[in-house]
Amino acid sequence: LVVLVSGFLGYKFYKNTAKVFNGNIFGIFSNTKLKGEDQGRVNIMITGTSEDDPGHAGAMLTDSIMIASIDPVNNTGFLIRIPRDLWVNYETDSCQFGNEGKINAVYECGQDIKFHEDGFPDGGLGLMEKVIEKDFGLDINYYVKINYTAFKDRMKNRPAVARVLEDEKIKV
Repeated sequence: LVVLVSGFLGYKFYKNTAKVFNGNIFGIFSNTKLKGEDQGRVNIMITGTSEDDPGHAGAMLTDSIMIASIDPVNNTGFLIRIPRDLWVNYETDSCQFGNEGKINAVYECGQDIKFHEDGFPDGGLGLMEKVIEKDFGLDINYYVKINYTAFKDRMKNRPAVARVLEDEKIKV
């Protein structure tokens, strides 16, 4: 009886995990290459907005823009912070702000004009990626957009960080 129950449970485990791993339960051990890894560097664009903060003027501006650049061969990486007041060409003539200005307005411009171009994501992140690739000569392989509330809530759960923020008289 124990052998039958064990066999049945083993079979169910195998069938269910095969569904998760597309028929190959050993797929968890495969090594999938990241975009950019063949060129020796994986670049991730990280942006932050306050769109979810009610009543915040300029909520669609990306006041935080960084590039995480990872060298997977040598296991090294670095962060590049892009100043939000950096003057750039918006790579479009359809933007309400004109065709050039501060880089932190690129996301809002892309959202407003519903940016769509092959090779880039749709919307503001796509236009931001295009501008960064052109102006910095970096291929952006991935992107992340962080909203203010998620960041604020995460920091509230970190007593040491919350204490520093309070000491600096920053509302959290």
